Amino acid sequence: MEMITKHKCDVHGFDNTPAHMAWYKQSKKGVHKKFVHIEYLISASDEEVPMALPKGHVTSYSNLEAASSGFNSNSYVTLPARSLQSIMAELRHNRVDLIKMDVEGAEYRIISQWVSIFEANKEKAPIICQVLVEFHDRLFKDGRKRKWQFFADMKTLGFQVFDVHFDGSNPDGTYTLKVPSKRFWKYPSNKYIAL
Repeated sequence: MEMITKHKCDVHGFDNTPAHMAWYKQSKKGVHKKFVHIEYLISASDEEVPMALPKGHVTSYSNLEAASSGFNSNSYVTLPARSLQSIMAELRHNRVDLIKMDVEGAEYRIISQWVSIFEANKEKAPIICQVLVEFHDRLFKDGRKRKWQFFADMKTLGFQVFDVHFDGSNPDGTYTLKVPSKRFWKYPSNKYIAL
């Protein structure tokens, strides 16, 4: 909410997992009016995503391809998800200034899909200026390989890493990547999406 106050921008949040929905219903009255909560997840495509809590987690659901350590029993859900292209079309956004992505292992498929669109037709690729991504390679047996492929994919899209943050809550790190081009900063759209 600090971003809304400081930059007077819109923030769209996408999360419909059970733990998040319980938090949102309790907090709804205290949420800034420029925060728009949308009840679906972001994914590589418009789909229903089977999810569950990885063992040892109590709130952060992951898709079933993640969690090499297994899942908590009785935590399985199937949730609607949309691609970034569908979300942008629905919101009538032609670009996104900032995406904060904490999607519990789905980051690898999402970026791979963006690269496929970019390589097929650069004109139809979403315009994104900056991406903050929290990695979850610890959830995959081949997590390190996925992370390095993610960086290769982001380079294909024209992004460069300009900040890395590690803390005790996520040993895999949070990385900030941006497109090093002034053309994106000349005409700020004040449209932010938090995932």
